[in-house]
Amino acid sequence: MPNDFAQLITLVKEKNDPHSLAERLFGPLHRNKVRCPFHDDSKPSLHVYDDGYHCFACGWHGDIVDLIASLHNCSKREAIDYLAGQQIDTTPRTYDRKIKRRDSAPGIDPAYVKSCKEAMTDQQCVYWERRGISRLDLSRFYIGWNGTRYTIPWHYRGKVIAVKMRRDDELTPNMEPKYISLKGSRFMVPYGIDQIHQYPPKRLLICEDEKSVWIANSQMIDAISCPANSWKREWNELISHVPEVVFVHDNDKAGVSSAQKFLKLFPRGKIIHPPNVYTDTGVHINDLYDAYFYLKDLSWLDE
Repeated sequence: MPNDFAQLITLVKEKNDPHSLAERLFGPLHRNKVRCPFHDDSKPSLHVYDDGYHCFACGWHGDIVDLIASLHNCSKREAIDYLAGQQIDTTPRTYDRKIKRRDSAPGIDPAYVKSCKEAMTDQQCVYWERRGISRLDLSRFYIGWNGTRYTIPWHYRGKVIAVKMRRDDELTPNMEPKYISLKGSRFMVPYGIDQIHQYPPKRLLICEDEKSVWIANSQMIDAISCPANSWKREWNELISHVPEVVFVHDNDKAGVSSAQKFLKLFPRGKIIHPPNVYTDTGVHINDLYDAYFYLKDLSWLDE
């Protein structure tokens, strides 16, 4: 890599033209336009030119370096390092904007999440331990108990943005639905995203449920999750700093469909699925959690 900074800028711009960079970040261009990430763009208004970009709606203008610097809320030097293939420790600015806009709306009371975590008794902990989830993992992910359901908080930038609540299959097996969400929940980012921004991984798994994330983390494997078919194109920037991204889909129709959708939205991603087998007791291995709990095997992740 050139030592001279001016030469580095020239090299970076030669290897990253505005069109290919826009497609890598936002997907296919529509008549040389994409949806602008710097305002609520209902239709593509960021025009892509041979030398840069201009939004005729909000007025944002710049070249490839300006685009990365604005997206990641970083300096131009850091943006150049990013374009040169180096890792930078930043958080996308597009989500700063969305979080600020929503902060004024009623959110999740962190005191409620804390009280639920403290309400976990031995009975609730043993329930999860029998399912392969340790007390350390329960504490690490702030799993709680509200008296009728388990609480699973979603965090983003240190704030609780949502709480999913799950029934106890032993105490209340007939409680429907199995999952509900606490009022005010906003599932605006994948589950577990905070951890990969604090400690950027070289490889990241994307699973379809929280239990698989807990198991992966217990085995020192970085993972986040999102429900089937829910990946959003704007989430690509949240994981753009990760060299290798692997989508671990469930062994069902929804899982296969979810994997296909993910690849369309994140073309450089890889796809893998757990062993599609049955145990001796007739249990179908559907996801990463099942593979670990029933087969005690995650070696297929490296195949």
